[in-house]
Amino acid sequence: MVLTATRETGDMVLMVLMVLMVLMVLMVLMISRSVLTTGSDWSTCSFSILDPWNKNDYVALFSTKCHGCDFPVEAGDKFIEALGHTWHDTCFVCAVRAGSEAEVCHVNLEGQPFYSKKDKPLCKKHAHAINV
Repeated sequence: MVLTATRETGDMVLMVLMVLMVLMVLMVLMISRSVLTTGSDWSTCSFSILDPWNKNDYVALFSTKCHGCDFPVEAGDKFIEALGHTWHDTCFVCAVRAGSEAEVCHVNLEGQPFYSKKDKPLCKKHAHAINV
């Protein structure tokens, strides 16, 4: 088979080269994103073409975080939406602090009437507490 160089084959070759160049740029950007978000350097980059998102990146970018503990609320976790935030059911507790660690309330407020002060939940007993 003999190929003859024509304008059409030249245009086709240029198009293929441009597509390859765009793919290479996208790969470099994805590797850079992975390195920048993990805080690592290029030598420890764990980028994979088949799996460009590692779990830490995905959690940092897209997960809902608990307002009480700042950990992700994962599938299957019991959670509460209150005061404009999402909470693990075990983190939605009275936030009153009376001074020492022994005087912290931490009554679970799930399914209970509660009050709010400075965007923090309070039990009925501590609704008028000063130290939140």
